[in-house]
Amino acid sequence: MRTLLSGLLIAVTLVAGTAAPAGAAQPFTPAEEKAVEEIVQDYLVENPEVIGKAIRALRDKREKARRAKAKEALAAHRDKLLNAHPVAGNPDGDVAVVEFFDYQCGYCKSAFPGVRKTVRRDGDVRWVLIDFPILGPVSRYAAKAALAAREQDKYFALHQALMEHEGKLSKDAVMAEAEAVGLDVEQLKQDMQADSIQRTIDSNLELAKALDVTGTPAFVVGDTVAPGAVKPKALKKMIARARENKQEQ
Repeated sequence: MRTLLSGLLIAVTLVAGTAAPAGAAQPFTPAEEKAVEEIVQDYLVENPEVIGKAIRALRDKREKARRAKAKEALAAHRDKLLNAHPVAGNPDGDVAVVEFFDYQCGYCKSAFPGVRKTVRRDGDVRWVLIDFPILGPVSRYAAKAALAAREQDKYFALHQALMEHEGKLSKDAVMAEAEAVGLDVEQLKQDMQADSIQRTIDSNLELAKALDVTGTPAFVVGDTVAPGAVKPKALKKMIARARENKQEQ
């Protein structure tokens, strides 16, 4: 507190147009501290807009730092982010839309139709799907089932069914959806036990942590990490920006 007040007094002195005394960095007396507090308080009362400016400046500074950190993390994990995951849309698309999701996430479900339509209409987007089961045991079970469905070439069929599932998701509901899309359920259950499935989920969790993805859904397009359910209009802009940046490189 004394260090902060010392700094404020120096600032007040400089603003007043006088040189800071040589001993300004020394601890203030209680009387001096009280004087500084009164000066600062009076100034803020007379100029309350300063508080808003300071908050906005701090918010902008933190956001800039967050973006810079995210960009560095994306560069470091680009290969792991884009490869070894299920892909929908155009596998050879010039822009990748990476989505972290959970099958019990209501926001993921609400965003799904818009993302699917946007990817389909664009025609040149590689939609990378990363199972990020963070909402409990059923989420992990559903993720294992979806990943195991790749062995029967029905990952996206089950993915779509689980995203469009109405009502509470349960293990029985997962298997019911699997059977409805034509999966051999008994074979699916066996494939779900493979060590590779658990390793994939563990790897996904580690990747999300490295990218500071803490919730679902979260989208990565180009150098942008967008948490939350992105609306089609915003997603289109992100795709266009990523495409432009790629052409400029």
